[in-house]
Amino acid sequence: MSILTDGVIAFLAAVGLTALIWLLAGFLLSRREPSIEAAIVLPLRGGGEQMDYAVYTACHLRERLGRYTNVVLLDCGLEETARTRAEFLAENNNCVTVVSPSELEKTIT
Repeated sequence: MSILTDGVIAFLAAVGLTALIWLLAGFLLSRREPSIEAAIVLPLRGGGEQMDYAVYTACHLRERLGRYTNVVLLDCGLEETARTRAEFLAENNNCVTVVSPSELEKTIT
């Protein structure tokens, strides 16, 4: 009975050691994807009817691109109520900003 118990313990120790080596090798040899700097620019005109859905979709897409990806709402002639709604979205989402076309280059770089 002692031989069977020793055999089971040796088997479990070998499996555990193999698992630890496999995890360590995977951690050390895995390739990490480089982080990219990107910005999602949404040009908005008129009443901005689809603005809420576009911002929602862009914020979910942002998670795939990277944590530091910004969502930029580009005001290309928004009406006053749409501009107010865009500013409200920017206040409630830390990744969203509202800019005019003249400020776009400064915001992205």
